[in-house]
Formats: sequence, structure tokens, C-alpha cells
Amino acid sequence: LKQKRDEICEKVQLPVYIVASTQSLKEMCLYLPKTPGDLERISGFGKIKIRQYGEDFLFIIREYCETYGYASNMQEKEIKKNKKNVEK
Repeated sequence: LKQKRDEICEKVQLPVYIVASTQSLKEMCLYLPKTPGDLERISGFGKIKIRQYGEDFLFIIREYCETYGYASNMQEKEIKKNKKNVEK
């Protein structure tokens, strides 16, 4: 995932934290999201970032899970708080 992030960053000339922060990479490794909806629950991923880079990461995760027999752990991930719904 880190290698893919770095490839994307080099291609689009953006800093790594813009494409996927270290926290985002850690959460993807821990929870193994397999769908765009799952990825939306990962820190740092919203609809735009998923549209731009999501399938690149999801392809790697799906291949890894299929190769090594892992299932997604998204049921263990707390739902992200929507910034619009958080009271100040």
C-alpha cells in the first residue's frame, strides 16, 4: 500500500500525506476494506479521494486477502464521525 501511495504521489506530484497518510495506511492494513463504502470509513478517505485513488488501494487489498485467505475486519472499525454532525 505504501509503495502504491508513493507511485501515485510521484505520478500526480503531490505530497504523500495528501494521497494517504500513515494513519490511513495503518487502518487499511488493520481493517482490510474491500469496497468503496468500506474505504469511506477509513481515516482520511472521503468520496473524492476514493474516486481518485480508491480502486488502486482496494485492488491490492482484495488480491492480498484472496491470496492469503484473509477476510475484512471492517465490522471492528468504529464509524467515522461526520464533521457536519459533530456539535461544537
